[in-house]
Amino acid sequence: MKKSVVFISAVIFLSGCVGTNQEVVYEKYKPVKESPKHTFENIPLKESGVIKGIVQKVSFDRKWEYELKGIDTSNAKLPYAKFYSKKRVFFVGDEVYAIFKNHLLQEYYILKRSNLKKTSGKKRVKPLKKDILKGKKHQILQIPTTQAIELD
Repeated sequence: MKKSVVFISAVIFLSGCVGTNQEVVYEKYKPVKESPKHTFENIPLKESGVIKGIVQKVSFDRKWEYELKGIDTSNAKLPYAKFYSKKRVFFVGDEVYAIFKNHLLQEYYILKRSNLKKTSGKKRVKPLKKDILKGKKHQILQIPTTQAIELD
């Protein structure tokens, strides 16, 4: 009797799983299309704005001309900008925050200088000046061996 009750309960328990309809739904595979490389030549330039970006190009023709590629476009910052300045303030590769009006630089903040400045490649070694070592500041005094106290 116990065996038949256990058998019937097992059949009822397992039949609940068999009765369900198992369908596998596949989503359509859509390959990710690579977007074409973004060229800034097609973007219309703004006369005024704010940009946080990296200096891509620096040139001089009566004025210093800067082209920046934006790295932060939140809060209406521009993705690309081209503006002019009377003096050289940036180098290629500098990370800057710039405010410009009518294509002229008004304010700027240099966030990070680049290491792209050209150097001659030779380190300049300064000779050690021996005159400084003879001065009073570098004078080494000996430890006193005796101590005398005079009373008047």
